Amino acid sequence: MVWDVPDYMWEENFAAAVRYHKQHGDLDVPVNYIDDTGFKLGQWFANLRGIRKKADTCTLTDEQISRLDALGMIWEDRIDKQWNDAFKALCDYYDKYHSLKVPRDYKTENGLILQMWLGTQRRRYKTGKLSEE
Repeated sequence: MVWDVPDYMWEENFAAAVRYHKQHGDLDVPVNYIDDTGFKLGQWFANLRGIRKKADTCTLTDEQISRLDALGMIWEDRIDKQWNDAFKALCDYYDKYHSLKVPRDYKTENGLILQMWLGTQRRRYKTGKLSEE
């Protein structure tokens, strides 16, 4: 008999995260990902991110956060993570070559065409669509 349904459900959901990690080697789960059991794992992660952002009303325990962190939880949303990863790649390029004149054919280890990304950021800046941050 299950006495604490929320704890039981959290453990079931966490087990799905562990299975995903074993299969894919990370927790970079697309928001629309549904596992073999029909569980909407991607949505669960999106919900966890939203819950954690609300620090004053966060219902995650320190233990739950630690367990997710140990598994490699990505707390930033996918778009922010992609942008931050690309920005880091640009910083790495600058550190290596001391220039932001990136050749057209230069690709990062992850296959990002850095010049295209940089051009997009420049256009977003010129049109006021690049955030101050």
